[in-house]
Amino acid sequence: MWGHTSLLLLQGLHAEFEASRLSFYEPRLEYWRQLWRVLDLCDIALMIVDARNPLLHFSGALTHHVLVEQRKAAVLVLNKCDLVPAASVMAWSHFFRARHPGLAVVAASAAEGQQAARNILTAVMNCQVVRDGRVVLAQQLVPGTIDTILQHSAMRNTVAKRRVAATGPGTGLGNAVALPVTSRSGGGAAATQGNTANAVPQAPDQAIAGRTKHYQTHFMAPGLMLCDCPGLVFPRVDVSLPMQILYGSFPIARCRDPYAVVAYLAAHMWPRLHLVLSLTKVDGDGKP
Repeated sequence: MWGHTSLLLLQGLHAEFEASRLSFYEPRLEYWRQLWRVLDLCDIALMIVDARNPLLHFSGALTHHVLVEQRKAAVLVLNKCDLVPAASVMAWSHFFRARHPGLAVVAASAAEGQQAARNILTAVMNCQVVRDGRVVLAQQLVPGTIDTILQHSAMRNTVAKRRVAATGPGTGLGNAVALPVTSRSGGGAAATQGNTANAVPQAPDQAIAGRTKHYQTHFMAPGLMLCDCPGLVFPRVDVSLPMQILYGSFPIARCRDPYAVVAYLAAHMWPRLHLVLSLTKVDGDGKP
C-alpha cells in the first residue's frame, strides 16, 4: 500500500514541479522496497532527523501513513540536539506534536552516550501496540527494565553475533523498528548509524554505515527487535544544492564545485565568519 502511494506521490511531484525545483532523492526502487518491508514488519516506527533543520529530512507523508493509515505508533528522534539551543529543540518538539497528533518526539545526541539510548527506549516502551485485538503498552510485552534491555542487547551484539541472530525474537512485541528516513551519505542516515543509533547496539555483521542496501535486524531482548532500514532521501521542493550538500542529502562525491558550498556556508553562518576570524577586507592589490 505504501509502495503504491509513494510511487503516486513521486509521479505527482514531477507533474506539478519542474525537475530543476526538485531536490536530489533516492531513485532506486530496491531501496524503497526495503522501507515498505520494514513498515510491514514494525509495530513502532522510529524516525531519525537532524535537529539542526529537521524539515529537510522529515517526511509528513510517511508519518501520516504510519499513524493514520497503518495505525501504528511512531517516534521521532531529533538527533544532534547538542548542536542547537535547547529552546530550538523544544520548539521543534511542540511543532511536530501539534502537526502530527500521536507522534512521540525525543531529543538525543551521541554526546549523551547511553542516556540517549535510555531516552529513546523509554519513548518506545511507552508506545501503544495491538496484541490479540487489545491495545497495550510495549513495556507490558517486553520483560525487564531499560537498563537490563540495554545490557541484554550489548551481550547479544558482542557474543556469537551470527548464532544469536538466528535464534529468533522470542515472544511478545514482534518488532520495534528503527527507521532512518534521511540521507545515505554524510550526516543523515550515516549519522543515525554512526552516532545516536550507535547507543543502541546495531545489527550483527552490518555493512558500512550509510551504504547498506537491505534492512538489518538486531534482537535486543526477548520480545524486542530492532530493524534498521537503509537511509532514504525523500524529495523536497526548492532546496538549494549547497543546503542539500551541507545537510548530507546530496552525495558529496557528485559535487562539482565544493568552493561554492563553502562560500554559501560562510555567507549564511552567524556570527559572520569575517568577524569570528577578525578578517580585514582587501582590495585587488592585496592591501587593506
